[in-house]
Amino acid sequence: MSVAFCGVRPYSYKLMRPSRAEIQKPLIYLDQNILGEPLEALIGSSRYSAWRDNVVIVFSDETLTEILRYGDGNGRFLKNLEAFETAHIFQEMRRFRPTGEHILKFERPTVRYRQMIEEGPPASPDLLGLGVLHKLFGGETDRSYYDISAAQVDAMRSAWRNEVKGLDLPADLRNALEAFHDQTVSLVSAALSDTASKLAQQLEPGGAQTTSVSFRRDAKIDVEAINAIEGNGSILKIWETIQAANPSLHSMSFDAFCHVEGVSPYTGIAYSIPDKVRSMMLILNLIGYKSDKKLSRADKFLSSHTDLAHAAYGSLCDAIISNDVKFRNRLASVFDYLDVPTQILTSDAFAPGDP
Repeated sequence: MSVAFCGVRPYSYKLMRPSRAEIQKPLIYLDQNILGEPLEALIGSSRYSAWRDNVVIVFSDETLTEILRYGDGNGRFLKNLEAFETAHIFQEMRRFRPTGEHILKFERPTVRYRQMIEEGPPASPDLLGLGVLHKLFGGETDRSYYDISAAQVDAMRSAWRNEVKGLDLPADLRNALEAFHDQTVSLVSAALSDTASKLAQQLEPGGAQTTSVSFRRDAKIDVEAINAIEGNGSILKIWETIQAANPSLHSMSFDAFCHVEGVSPYTGIAYSIPDKVRSMMLILNLIGYKSDKKLSRADKFLSSHTDLAHAAYGSLCDAIISNDVKFRNRLASVFDYLDVPTQILTSDAFAPGDP
């Protein structure tokens, strides 16, 4: 893990591999299923002081968003995290676009949690543009691609107005900002409408919705066969199996299949390891490899989507701890393929032994 001092504020770092310059303690990212009983068992054990003194527990906004969904029970998870030295990991943004770098900021989860509350509710699935993806996994059956794109535009418009409403601006500046925003939304609306049209042609042939199930069938993916593949080199073996059934894919790399080959249109540089981890975890879910179930349900889909962020951030840490077997298996295959040295552990790591 390379950590170069950011110079912006104390205890704030940019994360890059492969060497560590400033941070001496291992960085441990925790999946959501670790924050309750597993962490409480550690806190109540003789091993607690060793973990508290020798590791840094890493959390993300996605961690806190999931805690927020618990409502009245969220204080329990925050209290458990507060029992350790913690750091907040997030993407560096410049002019509202990711730079490809990630920041590690040493702060308490309750501090960031309060900031998120003050900033307003988390972005809705519509604002994040998740409707199309959910539809591909069997959800959104009552909405067309046109409906989904229209909802995204409406969410963008509402979010902007709420932001401007909270600012004390002169009337002429407010009007100018709103006019500029209306023009921007019109351009986005046209682009989304065009995308919706293309998606409708490609993913709703004859009016029938394409889902992950029909995608696997049309791609001749033998889900049972690929799930029997495990261990080192599993992704290459899976990809060879899929290519053997689909001649059109013979000249395509797995990276290209996952849309992470070449330069990212968002950052203007080569796709980062977290970018690749996020995309490959999604694609493996789509083709049915150690996949999550019942993703047509909104709650299951949102949880699965959040796991993509956990996987991406975990790739920048020394270890990620999760008790989700399928998540760990998929992640192990991706980390092996990308040569990511992050250890993938269960809560058994809290048992006696060095942290």
